[in-house]
Amino acid sequence: MDCLEESNGGDISPTVELISESLDSSLERISIVGKSISVERVTQPGPAVAVVHPPSEKLGEVIRKKISAIPANKEARYQAWVSAFDTFRKEVEACSMGVSEAFKQERVVIRHRNFDSLAMEKYESLLRGHKVPRTWLMGIEIRLYDKTEKFVFFFRSMSERFRKATLAKHLEKGNPPLGVTLAVSRWVDGFYLQLVNESVRLREVGYLNGNWLFLRQGVNHDSEIIEAPIKQIFDDFLTESIEAFF
Repeated sequence: MDCLEESNGGDISPTVELISESLDSSLERISIVGKSISVERVTQPGPAVAVVHPPSEKLGEVIRKKISAIPANKEARYQAWVSAFDTFRKEVEACSMGVSEAFKQERVVIRHRNFDSLAMEKYESLLRGHKVPRTWLMGIEIRLYDKTEKFVFFFRSMSERFRKATLAKHLEKGNPPLGVTLAVSRWVDGFYLQLVNESVRLREVGYLNGNWLFLRQGVNHDSEIIEAPIKQIFDDFLTESIEAFF
């Protein structure tokens, strides 16, 4: 109030001083607040540093042992698989020779032809579902007088139909099994085409956990897994092929 009275009297210096003091006070408060914010930002704790515990000696030894065994396990798995399909090929050859011998007077010939085994590199690639150049295991030629039908059995990654049918039969629990199987193709108009809707039911041959599994197409085009001796399945294959194409 004194400042106002003196200003009214013509002296405005007290008013200027009041304003100046007020500004200084305001600036000081702003500075204090800014410093406190800055301190708070600096003193805020950063993210917690993760503490890394090295594995125990026993754990490290077990992991290293398992890693070193992987190549040997892969080789053993591959050799067992190759041996199984070599047995399959020999069984089919014996069946073919048996039919030809029994009907040689009637000019019926079931000719078996060996092709290639699957190299380990291709086997591992097919296990991972990769595309590789096709490898034929064997060929079958059926001759009745002047008519001939040709089939080949080739390696492939296990089909989704085979996986689902295997799970439905509860042959494998958990994740669907992985494997390399044989599929069947027929010679049609200059090409080998995989069987799809033909009345010959055999579609795929697999070997899992020491057992032969055969994927066949059912009456309603559904898939079924059959566990049976190789001779029985191949006899059925020949029977259906002769009925369908001759």
